[in-house]
Amino acid sequence: MHHDVDHAVAVIAGTGSNVVSFKEEGKIVELGRVGGWGWMLGDEGGGYDVGREALRQILLVQDKSSVTGASLPKSRLIDSVLKTFGVNNVMEILGGVYSPDPLSPITGEQNTLQSLPREKRISSLSPLVFEAAFDYGDPLALNILRTSAGKLASQITILLGDGSSSPDNIVKTNESVLSFGGSLVGIEKYRDLLLQDLAQRGHVFKHVVFIDDAAAAGAAGLAKLYTSS
Repeated sequence: MHHDVDHAVAVIAGTGSNVVSFKEEGKIVELGRVGGWGWMLGDEGGGYDVGREALRQILLVQDKSSVTGASLPKSRLIDSVLKTFGVNNVMEILGGVYSPDPLSPITGEQNTLQSLPREKRISSLSPLVFEAAFDYGDPLALNILRTSAGKLASQITILLGDGSSSPDNIVKTNESVLSFGGSLVGIEKYRDLLLQDLAQRGHVFKHVVFIDDAAAAGAAGLAKLYTSS
């Protein structure tokens, strides 16, 4: 699609995450891969990570409050998470997080947060964070998204060279397209947080695209390739 670049970095971030770099040498060759380890070990910047980071930061606010004696700050996100878990104080959230996975699927009126596997309980909090951050400007929620986006940016920078990578496998941003795919990076404001983080580290890509329909984009790329050849 872009004849002025010969490298690409693909960033997938939905419930999970993964970043991969490529080079065009007559054919597309994979150069490096970072992440994609699944929710127990990774998925930085994905929905599970956003939910986990939300719980961590909310619990940390509670811990600090226990030391200082100050009241919890007013937060749309904290209120939403408490309501979702059906509890009245932050520390009660832990019971909902760590209660065992259900032995069988629960449907109907009993389909509560605790009826989900623990992984889904955490990843399902992600929409609450995005709503609080971008619809209500909640400072806590915004900081959570910046933190998660920063983790994903750190993975991307590995593909751009950390001083120990082979020069043959390093991607130069001024010769590359950054291609996003997945539900979370489909949210423009979240992509902007990620791009701002990369820019602060000195990484600005020549092209940035979001692929919401991979089949259509692939067909368009092939059509352009054969039209120009």
